[in-house]
Amino acid sequence: MAGGSHYVTSLFEIAKLSSEIIGSGIQIKNIRRGLIDAPMLAGGRIVLLCWQLGEPDHFSWWHETDAGFAGRKPLEALFLSENQD
Repeated sequence: MAGGSHYVTSLFEIAKLSSEIIGSGIQIKNIRRGLIDAPMLAGGRIVLLCWQLGEPDHFSWWHETDAGFAGRKPLEALFLSENQD
């Protein structure tokens, strides 16, 4: 197959990079959408910072660990709620 070795090499690189990302604690939720979650300690509990392709190059959203993408809230709201406690 023409280009077969390039394809296999590319798959190996993708697997390697994915392992590095997961090893750092980031959760790959949907590779097609470029959707990731990153755990963070906030107000004594673990929450997930949420980002997907097309958004700015920083985290702007978060959600509770059991809420998923539909439960995303602006990151500012998390910091406001922490300061009110």
